[in-house]
Amino acid sequence: MRHDQRGKRVRLEDRAVIEALAGGDGPTARIVMDLRLPRALIAVTAGAMLGLAGAILQSITRNPLASPALTGVLSGAVLAAVLWSVGGPHHLQSGPMLPLVATLGGLATGIAVYVLSWRGGTNPLRLILAGVLIAAVLSSLTSLVG
Repeated sequence: MRHDQRGKRVRLEDRAVIEALAGGDGPTARIVMDLRLPRALIAVTAGAMLGLAGAILQSITRNPLASPALTGVLSGAVLAAVLWSVGGPHHLQSGPMLPLVATLGGLATGIAVYVLSWRGGTNPLRLILAGVLIAAVLSSLTSLVG
């Protein structure tokens, strides 16, 4: 243990990280700047985006318990992923294509639910009912395929 300028005890690892963030050089700086910091920033950004998506979904449906399962988006993503895993090209079944296909399936389902619930304007109750209906149909199709 060492002491900083204010007399506070600082571990050597903490000091190396602080020096790396301040522009230091060496193996610790490379680890912090090339591996740890980007991952931490991605984690914070992803968490903020998930929180924002949840808040938007809850405000649109005017339901504090709203979730992607309630609107059918989750079932659409699962069905698309299962269909891709079963019938997609073998060399593309795993890796970065599977999340992309699942995202497109969820997006298509969300658009379908929105179109089905539209009747001269959006009604949160109609949106949830259409989402539950689509979710039930897509879940049964997933059970059939899987």
